[in-house]
Parts: sequence; structure tokens; C-alpha cells
Amino acid sequence: MHLDSWHGTLTGFKVENGLDGNVSERGDGYEMIIRGLSVDQLIKVAGFIKQL
Repeated sequence: MHLDSWHGTLTGFKVENGLDGNVSERGDGYEMIIRGLSVDQLIKVAGFIKQL
């Protein structure tokens, strides 16, 4: 994973598998945007978040 400086975000990221996105701070927490997910990957991410 490579972290990037993105304007208006805490950090941006690019992963070797082609995914990229950013994390931003909001008044009530954080927002994460992930680009390039397949449907299977999206289901896995949703399952991971449910376990938090």
C-alpha cells in the first residue's frame, strides 16, 4: 500500500491490486472512499465493517 497526500483528506492510498481511495475527517467521525472494488470485494468489506 502506498499512502498519498490528497487535498482535503487525511490521506489517500493506492494498493497493488488496483484499489485506491482516501480517508477524510468529518464532524462525527471519518469517511472512507474506496474505488475499484468488485462486487465480491464490496461484500467482504461490508462484512468486515459489520464485525467492527
